[in-house]
Formats: sequence, C-alpha cells, structure tokens
Amino acid sequence: YAAKVVAGLSAPALLVKQLEQVYGAAEVAMPGGANSKWWWALQHVGSDYFMICPARRSVEWWHAAPGAPPSYLYLFSHAPDGPSGVYPKLAHHASEIPFVFQDKSAIGPSAAKYHISERELPLSNAMVTAWRHFAATGSPSGLGVEEDSAVWPMFADNSSWMVFGGAGGIAAVSARLKQAQCDLWDRVAQAVESGRAPR
Repeated sequence: YAAKVVAGLSAPALLVKQLEQVYGAAEVAMPGGANSKWWWALQHVGSDYFMICPARRSVEWWHAAPGAPPSYLYLFSHAPDGPSGVYPKLAHHASEIPFVFQDKSAIGPSAAKYHISERELPLSNAMVTAWRHFAATGSPSGLGVEEDSAVWPMFADNSSWMVFGGAGGIAAVSARLKQAQCDLWDRVAQAVESGRAPR
C-alpha cells in the first residue's frame, strides 16, 4: 500500500503546498508536552487521513446509493478528565467508548482505566440517550440534556456532523466539518486509486 501511495503522489511539491494551505498554524498548535509542533501536525494529518475523512467518504458513497437509509456522523472532541491512555488530555481514537456505554465501574476516579468524572456525566448521558434512541428508532435525535438538546440531522447535502464535547458544548451540529482537509484527502485517495498525481 505504501508503494502505491508513493506512486500516486508523483507531484510532492504540489501536495506539500496544499498541505501548508489546509493545515495552517492553528492546526499545528501544541497542546503542551515535549513533542514538536511537527509531531502534533502529523497527529492532525493522520487523524484526518485515516479516520475522519474516510468516514465522511464512506457515508457520502452510502448516501448516494438509491434507497439507502439515513446515515449519521459524529466527532468526539472532548478531552477526558481522567487518564486516557497514551495521550492524556486529548480526544483520541476510542476515548468516547466509556461515555457511550457508561459502565458504572467507569464512573469516578481510577488510575487503571478510562473513567468518567462527575463533571462529564451530562456529556455521557447525552451520548447514551442518542445511541439508545438510534437503536430504538433509527434516528439518534432526542439527546437527553434539555438545555443543550440538539437535533442530530442525518448526513446529507450539507454534510452535517454531531460534535460531542470541545468548544461546542455537550452537543452541537457542525456542517461541512473539516471540509478543506477532507476535500484534499479525497483528491489524494483518488490519486492513489488511479495512480495519477493529485490535483
């Protein structure tokens, strides 16, 4: 696969220029720690290339299929209060799992595993309600926190995502989330598939 990627990226100078345009200074800001800004930039690029953008691409394909049922996308952007694996104080892959399943043993302090603090319970309750509502009705709308209740729209022409945590509060809808980044990575993916340089 790596050889195919390299073969598909026969215009590296153009790609570097596009990366610089899409991932500006805000994208490489360090949240602290000993790693360089380039390490953090790579984390953003990797997250978009391997997780966020392929999810969007898959749902776009699914949404375009005749008779496809509604699809819903979300981004978990909350940095957990407690220990969260290798990357403390960051939202990373799978850090939402204790919030969705809300195992009672995961609530409260624990140095040995992920946990939910009392302060984080409203976020967890909103997520549990959305997942339960989706399982029962096919739609995750009907979040459990009244004052922060939000309708979770299906992914459609405006590319709506539900964002849990972060600056958006408990739940906020974001249209065209990471549009510039994912448009770039879609072009790269098409180049890799076709063997031609991205445009």
